[in-house]
Amino acid sequence: MNEFMMAIESIKTASSILNSFNKLKSLAEVQLKVVELTNIIIPLQARIEQMSIQQTESNDTILKLRNKNLKLTDWESNKPKYKLITFKSGSSAYTKEENISLTTGSPYYCQNCYNNSNSLSVYQPVAAIEKYMENVKHSCPVCHNNIYIPNANYKPHNSSNQNSPVPKW
Repeated sequence: MNEFMMAIESIKTASSILNSFNKLKSLAEVQLKVVELTNIIIPLQARIEQMSIQQTESNDTILKLRNKNLKLTDWESNKPKYKLITFKSGSSAYTKEENISLTTGSPYYCQNCYNNSNSLSVYQPVAAIEKYMENVKHSCPVCHNNIYIPNANYKPHNSSNQNSPVPKW
């Protein structure tokens, strides 16, 4: 605000100098007033340019804060649609209430990202899901948190089957 007041004062001074041009009698007096006027206008231009930059920065900040507020408001309105679940493996994740199946068939969202970043990040399987895997390791692509989700296609290994792809250890 101080810059604004200084700019107003400079404009008033410049106006006063311009009004005094009518009273000047010689070329030397006119040249002197032109120098005075120039000495006021040049710093005034710099101040106005600085104020313009500050105004642009302020507008950008306001826009960012409004967008952040909208995102947070949207997040808060959607947050109740998700429920924290715990799998048999002991891992926890968020899911939409209507998708709860507690197996690899549903999208599960990272608990860390949900709680700390107010965002939804879908866990991705780390390896191919094989039917003999009881739990499948999943990783968050954002924060790299790992969890184990029960395999929806799990078929327990039959130890009497000689053609089993899983070695007997």
